[in-house]
Amino acid sequence: EMDFNKNFISNEINYYKKCFNSDFYKKNNNQGYNKIAPIFIVGLPRSGSTLIEEILSKHSAVEALSEIKNFKSNFKYFFNIYDPADFEKQVTKLNNQELYKIGEKYHNDIKSKLHNHTVVTDKMLFNFAYLPLLKSSFSNSKIIVTNRDYKDIFISIYKNYFSDPFFNFAYDEK
Repeated sequence: EMDFNKNFISNEINYYKKCFNSDFYKKNNNQGYNKIAPIFIVGLPRSGSTLIEEILSKHSAVEALSEIKNFKSNFKYFFNIYDPADFEKQVTKLNNQELYKIGEKYHNDIKSKLHNHTVVTDKMLFNFAYLPLLKSSFSNSKIIVTNRDYKDIFISIYKNYFSDPFFNFAYDEK
């Protein structure tokens, strides 16, 4: 059995839900950067995200980028994630110019992977924790939430090996 702290993950997700709540979304929806149109595919692992991305990437205007870790890593660039009180203040004070910068940095980080496409897919499944921020940082973004029967997901996750330590939850039946 691998080390997995479900309370840590649960607390982190609940914290983001608190900060990126419906008031945040209403205030900032569709602000930000508009030079690319990311399609964020989120959901549980083994829920069909790869199939969705494959289908979308068949369109000549869409660049499939798989699982991009840039958005979460940009948190440390824009926010003090180590001080909850400071983080909440920063989120509360976000304005259109700052949301634009968040989107612009993401675009600059992935530019080398693009082939003149402005529509890109990002299937980092755990981006669900930041959906209001994603939607606010990219005015042209779309969100696709994949869903599959939880029993099928459980079996598929449990029988596969994931090298990313974040997936340590996959090796505990509880």
